[in-house]
Amino acid sequence: MNYKNREQYKHLMRVLAVAAIVLLECAVFSVFWDRYYASHLWLEPFWDKGNQIIVVIYGIFLLVFMYIYGGMKIGYMKGSSIIYSQMMTAFCANALMYLQIILLWRHLPYILPMVGMTLVDFALAGIVSWLFEKTFARLFPPREVLLIYGEYPMESLELKMNQRPDKYIVAHKVSVEVGEKELCRQIDAYGQEGVILGDLHSELRNRLLKYCYAKEIRVYLTPKLSDIMVRKAEALHIFDTPLLLARNSGLSFDQRFCKRLLDLLVSTILLVITSPIMLIAALCIKLYDHGPVFFKQKRLTIGGKEFYVYKFRSMIVDAEKDGVARLATKNDSRITPVGKVIRATRIDELPQLLNIFKGDMSVVGPRPERPEIAKEYEAAGADCISVLTEPKWFLGNDEYLKEIAKAVLIPCLRKDFTVDEYQIYQAKVLGASAVLLICSVLTESQMKDYIRICDELGLSALAEVHDEQEVQTAINAGARIIGVNNRNLKDFSVDTDDSRRLRELIPPNVLFVSESGVRTAEDVETLRKIGADAVLIGETLMRASDKRAKLAELRGAV
Repeated sequence: MNYKNREQYKHLMRVLAVAAIVLLECAVFSVFWDRYYASHLWLEPFWDKGNQIIVVIYGIFLLVFMYIYGGMKIGYMKGSSIIYSQMMTAFCANALMYLQIILLWRHLPYILPMVGMTLVDFALAGIVSWLFEKTFARLFPPREVLLIYGEYPMESLELKMNQRPDKYIVAHKVSVEVGEKELCRQIDAYGQEGVILGDLHSELRNRLLKYCYAKEIRVYLTPKLSDIMVRKAEALHIFDTPLLLARNSGLSFDQRFCKRLLDLLVSTILLVITSPIMLIAALCIKLYDHGPVFFKQKRLTIGGKEFYVYKFRSMIVDAEKDGVARLATKNDSRITPVGKVIRATRIDELPQLLNIFKGDMSVVGPRPERPEIAKEYEAAGADCISVLTEPKWFLGNDEYLKEIAKAVLIPCLRKDFTVDEYQIYQAKVLGASAVLLICSVLTESQMKDYIRICDELGLSALAEVHDEQEVQTAINAGARIIGVNNRNLKDFSVDTDDSRRLRELIPPNVLFVSESGVRTAEDVETLRKIGADAVLIGETLMRASDKRAKLAELRGAV
C-alpha cells in the first residue's frame, strides 16, 4: 500500500485514538464517581440514567479541553506535546467536574479521590498516546520531500524539518537555477510525497504550485507577508465575481474593549499592591530636598497624540529647565541619592500605572517617544534621522516615523527588518526618504527587486552588510549606498575595523556608510581616512547630555 492510499486512514486512526482516550478516562471517572461521590448528593443519589448523564458530561468536558489544548492532533504533533496536551485536558476536565460536584453536594467534597483519578488519567493518557504515536510511526512513515530553494540554500528551514524525522525527510534539494523544466522533472522524480517551495519569486512559485496541484502533490510553502495578508482577507459575495477584502483596520472594537479592560484591571491591582512602596518613595523624595515628588515628561503615543508620562522625580529640581531633552548617563550628577535607589529598583516607573489607568499608555504596546529629540538632532546638524519602527525587539512604531517625518525637514531612514515589498510602499506613505535592506535576511534577487521598487518610489536604499559575501550580494543587487554594521549581531560586540576591512571591496562610486561604534571625533576621523562617506550614530548621541555640542564635536572631524 503506497503513501497516498494510507493517507486516507490517518483521520480514522486519529478518531480512534481520541475515542479510546476519552472512553478510558470516562470509565475511570465512572468508577470514582460511583464509589466516592454518587451517594453523597445534596437531595438523593441519581438513578442509572442520571449517573450516565454525568459521565457523558464529563466526556464532553474532555473533548472540549482536548480541542483547546491540541490533544486531538495525535500523529501530527510531537509525542511529548501530545502527552502534555492530554494531561492538561485531564487536569482541566477534572477540575471543572470537581466544581460541579461541589454544587451537587452543597459542601466541599473529598478531594483526594479526584487527585487519584487525575493521576490515573495522566498515566492512561501518556500510555495510550505513546502507543498510538508508535502505531502512527509504523503505519505512516515520514514523507520524503523535495526542497526547492532560490538564490541561497535554506539551511535553517531544512534544519527545522529534520527536527521532525518522524514526519519529514528532506530527501532531495534543487535550486531554481536549473530552470523550470528541470524543476518539474525533479518534482516528478523526487517530490511525489511532498514538495517544499522556499523563498522563490512569486511568478515561478505560482506556476510550480499549480503544477503540483494538478499532479495531486502536496506542497509546503514558506509564506510571504502578502500570503499572510491574503489568508486573513475577508471573502465578499456581492456579485458573481468573487472578491477578497484585505485591510489593516487595527484592533476590532471587542479587541480594543478587552485590551482597555485588561489595562484597567492590571493597573488597578498593581496600584493597590504597590501603593505602600509608592508612599515610601514619595516621602523619601519629599524629605530629601522638599521638591516635587513627581516628574512629568512629554511623550508621543499612537496617532501622534502628546501626553505627559508620570515618574517619581529621581533628579534634582529643574534638571531640564532649559527644555533640552537629555538622557541620563551612568554617573549623571543630576541624579539624587534617592533617585539612584529608585532608578536601580525601577520604582521611579511605578507612577506610569496612572498613565495606563487614564488610557495614555497600555500594558501591551510600544514605548511612547519624546518628540523633542528628533527636532534636536535636526537643529544640531544631522543630515538624516534613523527612526526605529520594528515593534517587537526594538520597541519601535510606525507612528514615530510618521510624526518625526512631519516634524523635520531632513530625510528620515526607516530602520526595520524589511522582508516584504509591502513594507517599502508603507515606508513611502509614512514619510520615509530611505529604507534599510539587511543583506543577511534577504536574497540577492530580493535585494534587486526591493532596490528597483525604491527607485520607482523615489526612495534611497541603505544596504547593510556584515561580511565579504554580503558586500558582494549588495553590489550584485545594484546597491548605491552600502553600510557596514560594525556590531556583531551574534555577540553584539563592536569593532570599527570591520569598516576598514570591507571598505576595500566597495566600489568608489558607491556611497559608503559606517554604522555603530562611533563615540568620539577620533573615531569619525579614522573612518573618514579609510573612505567613509557617512557615519550612522545612535547610542552616543542619545546618551549625550548636550546633543548639539556632541554632534558639533563629532562633525569637527569631518
